[in-house]
Amino acid sequence: MVAVQAAGTAKKAPRKEHILSELKHVAIEELPKEFDWGNKDGINYLTNIRQQHNPQYCGACWAHAATSALSDRIKIARNAAWPDINLSPQVLLSCSQGKDETGNMGCHGGFSAQAYPWIHENYITDETCAIY
Repeated sequence: MVAVQAAGTAKKAPRKEHILSELKHVAIEELPKEFDWGNKDGINYLTNIRQQHNPQYCGACWAHAATSALSDRIKIARNAAWPDINLSPQVLLSCSQGKDETGNMGCHGGFSAQAYPWIHENYITDETCAIY
């Protein structure tokens, strides 16, 4: 999300505050014996499965893990509405490496948990804008 300023320069739109609340405690006996977001009441809430090794090996599993997990959360929040929103791992690989304290090194490895603060601070596009 970018807000346009004068003369074509851009600035980030202000962030909303996080809403944090305590999770409801549920007894283990109340939990379902099986659960699958790929088939919840006949609906698939998962986005596409990715292959990071095509066309060649790349240590991008951390970027794929982070963007796939967030893409799935978006689909769940949107109640599986079409079209799927697939966040771009390429943005993390190209833009986050070596520029901060995350320890992410592009195709040479990184940490999926460290991708989330970077995404929060810098935004990320969907894959139609930055294809892996």
